[in-house]
Amino acid sequence: MADTYIIPKYAETAPQLNPNCLGGDCNGGINVILPPPVAPAGGKAVELLQGNSIQITDLSDVDTYRFLIAYLAYEAVQVALNIVAKALTVIKSNPILAGTIIDEVDCTWSYNAARDGDISSQSIVNSGAGANPTLLFSDRAYNYTGLTITVNATVTIQGSDGRSQDSAAKSITFGNYIAIGVSEPSMLFRDPDTDTQAIFDALISKTVATTQEGVAFNAFGTDQQYMVIAHPASWGESEFTKGSFTGGYKRIYLVERTGDNLFVDEVLGGDIPLDIDIDNGNGFIEPMFFYQSEFPARTGELPTIISKK
Repeated sequence: MADTYIIPKYAETAPQLNPNCLGGDCNGGINVILPPPVAPAGGKAVELLQGNSIQITDLSDVDTYRFLIAYLAYEAVQVALNIVAKALTVIKSNPILAGTIIDEVDCTWSYNAARDGDISSQSIVNSGAGANPTLLFSDRAYNYTGLTITVNATVTIQGSDGRSQDSAAKSITFGNYIAIGVSEPSMLFRDPDTDTQAIFDALISKTVATTQEGVAFNAFGTDQQYMVIAHPASWGESEFTKGSFTGGYKRIYLVERTGDNLFVDEVLGGDIPLDIDIDNGNGFIEPMFFYQSEFPARTGELPTIISKK
């Protein structure tokens, strides 16, 4: 009798071996391997060795046919995505300064080797784009062009082999400046009608971020200068910690008081608080909170750490 080979199919669990076929229907389970109950007359004995996959390794010797069964477990689809955001061909990294227009997004993705050749359907969606493409099964890249993304957006790829599916997402994130510098004299003695934007522009350290949490800085400047920190009002109030001491900075308010606009560090009952709108230099205007040290700057001190209040 000729040998018969059956291509194994994937199973959720390892095959159940029943060498002695004791009780019940031996062929009732999935991938049940049944050996001959006794050695063929005049031939070698047959042994089945416990294994964990359906691949068979021949370990026979001159006296015994001996096979090791190896169960090939199914490996589900896994996908990984990478995106590159560009503004006028210039690559931009998250967070991107508010006011920037992302007009192109390069997308590449890959599947785990076990499933790459089995992908039967896939789709890609860009929440910041108008139309999304119809992908071929073999596509592993797509380039979005002609975009006008100015707010947070997400690109998501999803693929399936008909049995399992996986998705991966990458985000495009916009932020604004947290700015740190000095003011001379104190902001409280400056003309808010003419100096607000100038004070911000003069702050020498500007970092694009989405929160003030965890930002640290060392005081710098002369004894006549006050440390000033500015960040978007949408981030919420801040507090400042130096070593074990919390404090040392006061929020500067712009208020309307008795017909005049003033910078104050305390809002009184008759004051009308006003937004301190700042242009970040990238065509984006946003209300900002300003904080000023209570005393002039002192260099060489412990770093100050900013956190949400």
